[in-house]
Amino acid sequence: MGHSLSGHELKHSLHRFLYGVLSVSILFMPACALTPLPSYTPTPSPTFPLTITFPQAPTALCQVATQLQLRPRVTGAWPNANPVTWELTPHGDRQMLNQGTWSPETADLLITFPNGTPLPPGEYTVSFHADDRSPSVNIAQHTFSIMDTPIQLTGLTLALSPTGPNINYLPADTQHFYLRYTYQGICPGAPFWAVVRRGEETICKQTISLDSEQGTGVVACYRADGVALAEDTYQADLSLMGEAKLHLTFKVGQEPTPTPPTATATPLPSPTATSLPLTCEPSFIAAGLNADGTPYLPQERFEWYTQIVYVGSYCTGLTTGMSWEARWYRNGEPFTQTYGIWAGDTGGIVWDRLINTPKQPFLMPGTYTVSLTIAHTTSLTGTFYLIPYVRSTPSP
Repeated sequence: MGHSLSGHELKHSLHRFLYGVLSVSILFMPACALTPLPSYTPTPSPTFPLTITFPQAPTALCQVATQLQLRPRVTGAWPNANPVTWELTPHGDRQMLNQGTWSPETADLLITFPNGTPLPPGEYTVSFHADDRSPSVNIAQHTFSIMDTPIQLTGLTLALSPTGPNINYLPADTQHFYLRYTYQGICPGAPFWAVVRRGEETICKQTISLDSEQGTGVVACYRADGVALAEDTYQADLSLMGEAKLHLTFKVGQEPTPTPPTATATPLPSPTATSLPLTCEPSFIAAGLNADGTPYLPQERFEWYTQIVYVGSYCTGLTTGMSWEARWYRNGEPFTQTYGIWAGDTGGIVWDRLINTPKQPFLMPGTYTVSLTIAHTTSLTGTFYLIPYVRSTPSP
């Protein structure tokens, strides 16, 4: 016969059952509440442990350029000695014009244009990429332009000094003169050639590199021995990058026949009766000045031990406060310049001097030109030659 629970026992069993269920629930609740939710960690962007810059890189190239030369400079550690990829594209466009690789071991980077031909005028970009990373990292770029101005030599004139007025012939006994030229549309570092000939004889020649895209330049011309130019006809030829050329024929010692004025020419204004025009005699070059300001030992050739040389001119029409400027050139290059203010009578000698220094007891040998400009209008020019020291050879 089965056993039946009393009311008291049944109530006690139910309490134990509910207590067990509650204990199990409490046991597992802390484990569920303390389990952290999975967190999101963003993937870091690819980096490159160095920077590439392009010091003195050209930002504009002329129309005839067929290549671009860069000198990349690396800052930082180069990883694994792996090269980076460069791409040449139009600026703001992904059209590939050329590509290659570069690493510091190759130093300069020469980027040729497609098929070795010039690019149309516009802007272009060279981009550097690290291809061993995903995605590829753009680590550097350089943008440049092709100019829309063609290469041109736009002017060629004669002058007796770099800052003097243009002339159409050279006086007799000229020793030193200048070719003044203007240009535009060149590549930085463009080669420029100038040569002056008398028949088959070469008088002077010079090769230089032009840095600015356009401007004005001067070429000094003189015989290496300092002898004056013979009276004859001369030919000057200029060439810029082999693309632009100019020629000038001029004479020494024979003034060209002046062209008669046309009927529409405007006459120059006459000086007023109350002011004297500024007039100056031809300039002199001398070893010194006398007490009255006149030149002492005027000459055009000085020995190697020369310590001072004077330049000057007697002028009338001077006024107090009138300015003057002297610019000295040695072998065609600027040497020194001075300024002054006239404080004397209406007539007198305006002069300047080139003097030695404690570090250079004797003036340096070479061909010198000095331009003396008075009141910003009257320009006088003088030339002299300083003979170099020749060491004597002992007799055997």
